[in-house]
Amino acid sequence: MHSDIISIEDPRIQHCLNTLKAIEERIENYQRNSRLVLDGSLFLQGQDVCRLLHISPRTLQELRTSKRLSFYRLGNQSSKLLYDMNDVQAMLEQHYVKQK
Repeated sequence: MHSDIISIEDPRIQHCLNTLKAIEERIENYQRNSRLVLDGSLFLQGQDVCRLLHISPRTLQELRTSKRLSFYRLGNQSSKLLYDMNDVQAMLEQHYVKQK
């Protein structure tokens, strides 16, 4: 019986590793850019709201605390919060000041 030893330098192994790396990058990209849509509403994570409004996480916390921005908490003790894009837009429209 003849056994071949395949090393990591083998082109077949390199091809498999490159393919796995490409798949990993696509999954990471999807996770960074995916958005949760439920019943036609777009939900954002806190980091997305901060980026969209150009605010810090502390300012976002103040918007929650002052009840100017509604949010959903996933689970009882979860720190995972979601924001309905419609609520974000409504808050912006409510505080819009038109310049003359």
